[in-house]
Amino acid sequence: MTGKLLHNRSRHRPIVWLRDTTFFCVIVLWCAGTALAQTFPARPIEFVAHTSPGSGTDLFGRSISNLLEKEKLLSQPITHSNRTGGLGAVAFNYIKSKRGDPHVVLTVATGSILNAASRPELDLPLSIYTPLAFFAQDPQAIAVRVASASRTIPELIEAAKREPTGLTVGLTSAVGVGRFVLYLIERETSAKFRIVSFKGGGDAVLAT
Repeated sequence: MTGKLLHNRSRHRPIVWLRDTTFFCVIVLWCAGTALAQTFPARPIEFVAHTSPGSGTDLFGRSISNLLEKEKLLSQPITHSNRTGGLGAVAFNYIKSKRGDPHVVLTVATGSILNAASRPELDLPLSIYTPLAFFAQDPQAIAVRVASASRTIPELIEAAKREPTGLTVGLTSAVGVGRFVLYLIERETSAKFRIVSFKGGGDAVLAT
């Protein structure tokens, strides 16, 4: 799992592709001088995830907050909110609306935040965030149900080639590293997959 903290289906069995979950925690610090002049933290800190409860990003953020609370590094509690939708845009716009508030922290996968920043129409450039920490990186994982006949990647690809409409793949996002990996597999093997996008890894795993 990569991480940063930024302050401001068988034929129809889903195959779960767990994306490269690169996490940031970000706080929006535009014009934050007044807010930081006060004792910090002056109130509970909100950790915001752009994915659903149980997703890698969500669980990672909760692990960080548990560590901070266990070590008594902050004098205020940490709350968590999941603001899903728009491939992360809902959470990113929420963070943007908290301009100058150091009590709002975003935990996010790098692929999602870079994708949003690359789309000018969203008006979510990287300049609206202040990075705090880069925590972890995890590899891609491809998983199938235990009952699946495919036991290796070559077997899985051959099964996809035999299926006229392609095997169903559960992705944690319609964009990002997981989708890019799938694109590369399709390009190199001519196998086809039908994509089902979820709001987080937890949802994708449960659907499998």
